[in-house]
Amino acid sequence: MLSVSNNSILNATYHRQMAVESADSAGYQESQPITGIPATHLKTLSNYAIQKNLIYGIRPISPLETSLIEAGYPTKPLSIKGKSADWGPQAGFICVDQNFSKLVGQPERVEKYNALIRKNIENGEAVYVPLTITRDRINELIKLTCLDLSQPYGDKMVLLARSPTGQEYQFEAIYQSNSNNYYRIEIAGKPIYVLSEPEIHEPFVPDYDLLLVAPHIGDYGTLDTVVPSERNDVKLGTANQRLLKLADDIHHALDRDEQHKLIHHGSDVNNESSELTDNFPVTLFLPKVIGKYSKITVLDSEEAFAEFVQAAKNEGYQVPINERWQGMQNIRRASYEETRYKIEQYYRKLSL
Repeated sequence: MLSVSNNSILNATYHRQMAVESADSAGYQESQPITGIPATHLKTLSNYAIQKNLIYGIRPISPLETSLIEAGYPTKPLSIKGKSADWGPQAGFICVDQNFSKLVGQPERVEKYNALIRKNIENGEAVYVPLTITRDRINELIKLTCLDLSQPYGDKMVLLARSPTGQEYQFEAIYQSNSNNYYRIEIAGKPIYVLSEPEIHEPFVPDYDLLLVAPHIGDYGTLDTVVPSERNDVKLGTANQRLLKLADDIHHALDRDEQHKLIHHGSDVNNESSELTDNFPVTLFLPKVIGKYSKITVLDSEEAFAEFVQAAKNEGYQVPINERWQGMQNIRRASYEETRYKIEQYYRKLSL
C-alpha cells in the first residue's frame, strides 16, 4: 500500500545516517513489542533518540493494527474523529458505521461519531470505500482470536466474529478476481465501508500518537516552546518545532510520503483532555541506557512511569508533564532538590 518518496537520494542518505548504531546496541528486540509497534520500525525509532540525544514515547498500538501499519496503509490525521474497530474482519480500520467499531453497544457515542464521520466526508477530508483484506490478513485475525472461519464455499468464506458486547456476527469474505488475493467484506449482503485517504483511496489505520518528547537540558530552547497562536491548531493540535522535526525525520527514514505519515499532531503532554491511564503501555525510546531502563523501554503503569521520569530528570533530560497528570508535576531532578535543600539550610542558619 505504501507509496515510496521520490526523493531517493535524501532517503538513502538518511538511511545511512540512521543505521550507524547496530541493532543490538540500539536495544532492538526481535520479539514484537506489546504496544504493537512493528518490529521493522524499532531500530529506526531507537536510532533517532540516540542521534538526537532525546527521549520520546509512543502511546499504545493494538497488536491488531501492527501489520496494517507495517504494510504502509495511511494513518488517520487529527481531523478524522471516527474510532477504529478492535474486533471482526474490520479490526484496525475506521468503519463509516461506527456500530462496527470499538463503540459497538454504545448507541449515543455511535450516533455522535457517525455524525463526525459524515462531516469528514462532506468536507472532503475522507472518502469511503468497501473494505477488502487479504487472505493472509484473515489468517492473522484468526490466529489473534479475532475471527473464526467456517467452511469456505466457492469464492466466499463465512467469517464469525464476536463483538465486545458478546454478540456474534456473521460476515462474508468474497474473493475479488481482479485483485491480488483480496476479499471484500460484507454483512447481510452489504459491504462494510471504511474511511479512506481522499487522494489515494486507501483505508486509514491508527497513527503513532506521541506521549512526549524530552530533549537533554543542554539542548532545550526555542524548538521546545509553543507560542499561543500555535496552540490547538486544527491539523497539528499543539506541537512545537522539535516534535515537527522529529516527525519529518522519521517519515523520511521510514520512506513515508505525505499520504502515509505516521505522526500527525502534537503529543499528549499538550492534550487538554489527557488521561494518563490511557497512555499505557507506552513505548519509550532513550538515547542511552539510563539506570535500569534500556534504550527501548515499555512501561505499563503510572507508578512505573513516575519512577522513569525521576530517573530521566536525574540524568538531565527535560521531561514535559501534562498538568492533568496528578502527582507528576512534583518530580524534580535530584540536583535541584539538593540545591534547594542547601539554600534552605543556609537561610535557616542565618535566621538563628
